[in-house]
Amino acid sequence: MFARRNLVKALLALPALGFLKLVLGYLGSNPEGRVPEFEEFDLTKPQGGEEPLLGNQGLAWLVRDKKGSYALLNRCSHLGCPVRFVPLESSFSCPCHGSEYDLGGRVLKGPAVRPLKRLKLFKVSEARLKAGLTIEAGPEFRL
Repeated sequence: MFARRNLVKALLALPALGFLKLVLGYLGSNPEGRVPEFEEFDLTKPQGGEEPLLGNQGLAWLVRDKKGSYALLNRCSHLGCPVRFVPLESSFSCPCHGSEYDLGGRVLKGPAVRPLKRLKLFKVSEARLKAGLTIEAGPEFRL
């Protein structure tokens, strides 16, 4: 009985330790403890076909199509987990709860009900773009 109770307590503590590791890892990668204002994209990085490009800090995706370029915040609108690109489906997927988004950030499958945030893009040079992480853009914005 005593050993089972300790096992249950230990199993309940594991998610809390994982979350703590995530928070401490983020703060460790950002010594000032500040939230970054911009995500940069290096357009010289090799990229497969029409695949989105993940920013240098992993905070936003750059999507390029025939009409131009736009950036999507790399946070699921459900609970904020980073989304990943699924090449075979040309979509974004949240590994936490299974939400799926199309390349425009629109919800394909819940539990998310809001699209991914579209961010304002700025041209830094021919080889670099910058997205304002706190500056939202309209659904039709392209650079």
